Amino acid sequence: MQPDVSVIVPIYGVEKYLRQCVDSIVNQTLKSLEIILVDDGSCDKCPQIIDEYAARDPRVKVLHLTNGGYGRAINHGLDAAAGRYIGIVESDDWIKEDMYQKLLENAEKTGADIVKSGFFEYFGSENGSEEHFKPIHWLSKLQCPAGVFRIYDCPEILFHHPSIWSCLYKHSFLKRIGARMEEVKGAGWVDNPWFYDTLLNGTVSFVREAFYYYRQNNPGQSSNLKDYTIPFQRWNDIWKRLKKLPREKYAKVAEWSFKKEFYDSTYAYGIAYHQGKTDQKQYISASFNRVDPHVVTASPLFNQAQKDIFTMLRNGETHRYDEILRQNLPAQG
Repeated sequence: MQPDVSVIVPIYGVEKYLRQCVDSIVNQTLKSLEIILVDDGSCDKCPQIIDEYAARDPRVKVLHLTNGGYGRAINHGLDAAAGRYIGIVESDDWIKEDMYQKLLENAEKTGADIVKSGFFEYFGSENGSEEHFKPIHWLSKLQCPAGVFRIYDCPEILFHHPSIWSCLYKHSFLKRIGARMEEVKGAGWVDNPWFYDTLLNGTVSFVREAFYYYRQNNPGQSSNLKDYTIPFQRWNDIWKRLKKLPREKYAKVAEWSFKKEFYDSTYAYGIAYHQGKTDQKQYISASFNRVDPHVVTASPLFNQAQKDIFTMLRNGETHRYDEILRQNLPAQG
């Protein structure tokens, strides 16, 4: 019998957190699951751990790969998936026991291609002696239409964390749009282009309840930016997609998209600056010249200080922004 949901878990070097993650999926109240554990060439005990789960639960399917990155691991999981719906769980996170049951109920009730839900940020010490959870701060402020909608009706979602894992995707929809992850080494922010590929092309239902625990205390997690060029690369991928949109759709999503790029790019620039790099100057100038300046200068989403920074970086006046960084930002180790 076809499973209701195929859950894809890309795994690399997370033996400390892996059992908590997989246990939270195995113990879901929704039993009609296919659990695809994709080992991306881990050098720790992850391969042995997932083989243990496969040996005792017939719903668990294990894929052992050579290391190729987060995106490639997800793509292999998609190729192996048989479920009517697709979920993704990152292997250092975990989920509430009723997550997939409730998301599936919403998906079947609404017919949406994507059911997107809230999530918790988890903060804790490495030994677990201190921990706390908080719902994402922007969730209460987000004003999405009730029922099923398109991203063009609520483009503010594009400004926030992609959180592609607090979602359920209709498998037939992913096949129809040819959804695939960018394949680069490491994690590489490849969830960002996927976020756009799915939201630009599908119908969405939003569930405000939070089910997913997004770990913030894993030193190896992809949000700890080590290569400052990655945000620039991924935003280049995203704008290739946006430029293909009809004019009226582009106009609805461009402002919120660039607001997010503005934050990501200046963040990456700051990291590079404090590392003594210089290449970031050409990266950010190219990024900001890709956008029609009126998207920023005429937008209420940007304050005057941000508009001034946009203009100076777009014009290549990076020395002025460097002075702002010298005056206002602490050095980052």
